[in-house]
Amino acid sequence: MPVVNVAGTTARFAYPCKLGKWRKSREPVVRVGQSRCHLQGELDLKSKSPIVFTDSLQDARRTAGPASKPSFSPSSGFWAHFIKHHWNREPLIIKNPFSPPITTTEEVFVALRKVAAEFEIDGARVQCRLYRDEDGFLLKGAKLRRYFPAATDRSISAYTKRIKAKLKGERFGLILHEFQTHDAQFYLRTREFLSGLAAQLPEHWTSLIGLFIGNYEQTPFGIHQDPANVFDFIVKGVKRIYIWPEDYFRDPFDKLLDSDFAVLRKDAMILEGEAGDILCWPPNYWHVGESIGNLSISASLSLIPAQLSNRIVNAIKNCIEQALGPSLNGDAGFPRSTSEVEDSADMIAATVRQATRLLKRTPQNFELIQSLQATWLNRMTSSGSHLAPPPLPIEILKDDYVVRGIPELPILWITTPDNQILCSANGHSFTLPAAPSVIRLLKELNSGAPLRVGEFVKKYTGVSGCDGIQFNVSIDGIRFLLSKLYSLRAIEREI
Repeated sequence: MPVVNVAGTTARFAYPCKLGKWRKSREPVVRVGQSRCHLQGELDLKSKSPIVFTDSLQDARRTAGPASKPSFSPSSGFWAHFIKHHWNREPLIIKNPFSPPITTTEEVFVALRKVAAEFEIDGARVQCRLYRDEDGFLLKGAKLRRYFPAATDRSISAYTKRIKAKLKGERFGLILHEFQTHDAQFYLRTREFLSGLAAQLPEHWTSLIGLFIGNYEQTPFGIHQDPANVFDFIVKGVKRIYIWPEDYFRDPFDKLLDSDFAVLRKDAMILEGEAGDILCWPPNYWHVGESIGNLSISASLSLIPAQLSNRIVNAIKNCIEQALGPSLNGDAGFPRSTSEVEDSADMIAATVRQATRLLKRTPQNFELIQSLQATWLNRMTSSGSHLAPPPLPIEILKDDYVVRGIPELPILWITTPDNQILCSANGHSFTLPAAPSVIRLLKELNSGAPLRVGEFVKKYTGVSGCDGIQFNVSIDGIRFLLSKLYSLRAIEREI
């Protein structure tokens, strides 16, 4: 019987809903999970008041006990009600659902300081834009450097005060895309927030997170539509979202969009939230944001419908391009004029045959299959995000450290034909030998039960067998696995 020694790990590393006419609906006070939620007049033609949920939406069972960490996962009852009444349907205001809030101005400022540092290393990776409200002025590229926090800025207030002075008091809007890559804690909290929705909704989505900072009168790119269900987390100040039904404007070129905004907003429903609130609206509503007062900060989480088949097709397309690209040498050999068409027929036919052979080999292409599996697992463990925060540096965990997994953010894995498991945590994948003891370890971590690192090591090292193969799992192998999962933020250390 062969023995596989495990001494460490190697990294490898929607549906649109037309609102139609504004309508009015009166609903009684209802109980959602452990929370008493007051529903106030839906889409009244005169008041255009959205539904408002008040009080905590958290499950009391998950927040009980002095040692419990803050929960950012609404109760299952809340999500059931949300899916029935609001997903792809109606806007919603959720008043101050979490304590503490899902993020703070201090955490946002720390993230912006990281953005400034990353911009100096590789500015192309930072997807950020600065708009001046008065004239549609757009700043991007190297000139953005002057508009990130400087060493002299000690707080978000000091930073924005400097930016306002630099712009001579003109209104502005700073938009940072893929905010989750710069703030790992916000990424984890939004994953926890979405875990209950994903558990009840048989749909897949791509999640996009953007940070909005400014005192703009309108979202810099104006009134627009998105093919997404949106959750807008208000971090600081007061923010309004003006919303119009899908058929209010004909299309993005409708001349009505150029009308006086003061007139247009008289027909809009207004979602207004302050720090700690969440504003929600479904796909295809026309909308625009407004910052009330001196400054508002919000983080927008957009969920866009996604299909697994599209991911597979794109991955196969990329595989074919990589395989054929070198032999084609760019566009050399392809006809550039009508006189060359006949002479190039053989070359084009040969290229098609080569692509066909590659497709026929795809079912046996283990590397491609594993790449597709890793891509989908990573999307599952990142709640549909394209990009996840980078791992922390590896810190070898000591025996007396107490660690636990996060049941709301489970580690996922699949067994491969070569006696490996392909494992994914928070958007990062790696492979491990498929030792039964390692699989049992992952299952225990997903339960959330705390245990000292030394106890984990003692419990899961040794020889275990499966399908005629013995795996010898070493002390260093288990310790390194735990350390790697900690670097991926898939397990937490109790202090």
